[in-house]
Amino acid sequence: MRAEPPMVKGAVPIFGHMLKMRKDQPGFLRQAYDAHGAPFGINMMGRPCAVLVGPDQAKVFFTQTDKALRMDKAYKFLEAMFGKMGFLQEPEAYQNERPVQLAPFRREKMLSYIEIMQEEVELWLERLGKEGKMDLVDEMRQLTQVIAAHCLMGREFRQKMGRNFWDLFMAMSNALDPFFPPHWPLPKFIRRDIAKKKMVKILEPLIEERRANPDNYDDFLQELLMTKMKDGRQLTTDLAINWVIGFMFAGHETTFSHSSWLLIQLLQNPWYLEKVREEIQKVIPTGTKMGIEHITNLHHIQWAIDESERMRPVAPNLFRYAQEPLEIGDYTIPEGWWVLLDTLNAHHMDHIFHGAQKYDPLRFNEERDEGKGRFKLTGFGGGIHTCTGKNFAHYEMKVIAGLLCRDFELELLTPDPHPVQGKGASGPSQTFIRYRRKTA
Repeated sequence: MRAEPPMVKGAVPIFGHMLKMRKDQPGFLRQAYDAHGAPFGINMMGRPCAVLVGPDQAKVFFTQTDKALRMDKAYKFLEAMFGKMGFLQEPEAYQNERPVQLAPFRREKMLSYIEIMQEEVELWLERLGKEGKMDLVDEMRQLTQVIAAHCLMGREFRQKMGRNFWDLFMAMSNALDPFFPPHWPLPKFIRRDIAKKKMVKILEPLIEERRANPDNYDDFLQELLMTKMKDGRQLTTDLAINWVIGFMFAGHETTFSHSSWLLIQLLQNPWYLEKVREEIQKVIPTGTKMGIEHITNLHHIQWAIDESERMRPVAPNLFRYAQEPLEIGDYTIPEGWWVLLDTLNAHHMDHIFHGAQKYDPLRFNEERDEGKGRFKLTGFGGGIHTCTGKNFAHYEMKVIAGLLCRDFELELLTPDPHPVQGKGASGPSQTFIRYRRKTA
């Protein structure tokens, strides 16, 4: 019989290795990998967890999802915010809803979002004025929020939406906690439940209006409501609200962090920013109405997006639950263990990416194509559970970076932005930049 993955030493009572994980998760996992290889085991507050690293083990991680590995059990703590929807339910129910999840991201719908993205980014750039200083991370958060609201919920909702709407989202987001039972009467959980009730009151009449007058709308939300599941039913109002909250959260929580890192790294590397600017002038000169032909030809920005995903993944690790024993390498992961895929450290290994500590977006160009292989780059997940909104996020980041770098000279003022692990995603620390609008 195969052995269990070797357990890292140094676990303390109750907390296991969690104190070390909270202090320096990347460093702790990297040292454990150097000592044991992968898979290895860690103790997460009494829960044994197998850590997987690298493309071969990522392949097992993703291809065994919904088989030996389960997402719903690993992320059960998210139910209090999003309810039973998507991957937070049993695989059969999730597969039944897949047509609803995919419909708003069909090609013809995706093309319509580009115009909205450009409109919102240009409004933001106009508000910046001629010159000034801004908190880049906060600006990206607010910009991606309004883009998500406009694309996902429609123009009328975006125009009526106040700051209170996103304050409710923050109250729910700040309560994300994988360690404490979500039903405990903790203050943050109480605030989450109050915010969720208020959110439902906002969304419920909006959805009922859409159902009563379906011919008046043709956008993401209407597609979500009208598409039938595999069993022929449409989403109930309660389930539709859960999907809307999930999409709105995903539509800005990870994208604002990735957009911030994209711009920060461009400003840290003038040699590559110059290549980006040259391409922008050719592809989207001033006055261009952007379409898919422009998006697909912004190659240098795409490679920069991929490099930011590699170096600063906003989801540095992913979880599953082993519902049955799983053989991997020379070991067997027992039933009941958690399974963690260490994306961040895999992305920084020289035998996977040449000169992995160096910023080099050109590694993703056609000649080198270091990202070739399904499971080398896993910042957006992989397999059937690859992030549904990946292309949406890529389009959005191209529009933001393209228009900002085209119209403004930018200077990074914060000397060394560093990753900060948030409740939902990892993002950069507070980062200030100086901007000055270019003259003709």
